This record gives sequence, C-alpha cells and structure tokens, in this order.
Amino acid sequence: MGATLAFRFGDVGGFDMEILELDPASRVRWRVTEGPEEWIGTEIDWSLSRREDYTIVLFRHEGWREPVEFIRSSFVDTPGFSRGRKRGSRGSGAWRAD
Repeated sequence: MGATLAFRFGDVGGFDMEILELDPASRVRWRVTEGPEEWIGTEIDWSLSRREDYTIVLFRHEGWREPVEFIRSSFVDTPGFSRGRKRGSRGSGAWRAD
C-alpha cells in the first residue's frame, strides 16, 4: 500500500493514483493524487466476487466535491462490459462481451 500508479494517455495527460488497498481476489482501492482538479482526492473502488463461472465487478468512484459531467456520462458501456463472460477453462483469463 502507498505505492503510486501512473496512468498516461499520450499527450492528453493522465492520473496518478495511490494504492490504498490491494487484495487481488476481492478488492482494489485507489485515491487520485494527480490529474484533473475535480478528480484529486476522489477514491476508486473495485470489489470482486465469484458466482459460479462469473466474476462480479462492483465499481465505485466516490468523494466528488461537486457533480461534474464525467459522473453522468462515464461508463456508458459498463452494462455490456459487466456482462462479459469467461471463455475457456476456469482461470484461463480469456473474456468476451456478450
């Protein structure tokens, strides 16, 4: 914990995120430390669980000081992504969206 992840998108910029919690089987939590001003201090949480052959991913992005356009428009394709099914044998890491 405490390490920093740097996400860069070419000339557009990016984000630095401090790792707050890391349990690869169940939860990952980051705090934005560098990036667009409205993102700084927000926390991103990925909670993972298994149900039969599916991995359930719950995503939260919390701590916004005020509503911004990103909150309303992000993850438009999340329903399609979250319905992704595992292909092949258990643990193969291969996924496809339905």
